[in-house]
Amino acid sequence: MTEYIDRDAVLRDWPLCDEPADAYHFIRGFPAADVVEVVRCKDCINHRQSGLCEGWSRYGTINTPDDAFCSWGVKIDV
Repeated sequence: MTEYIDRDAVLRDWPLCDEPADAYHFIRGFPAADVVEVVRCKDCINHRQSGLCEGWSRYGTINTPDDAFCSWGVKIDV
């Protein structure tokens, strides 16, 4: 899984580094941000060509734009 860091937090805490190796070790030791990958509707197994999402919804089948997403999205295996 890819790790992400909070750029603003790194820049805020950045020490003065004389050596590139010091900067490398600082960045490698910085904690990863708490993020999750988003699956856009256009890439989801529940999204149909008609624009309808047949995934979970308390409202039944709904019309979703391609760039929308939800917590139930599962990426299509290509």
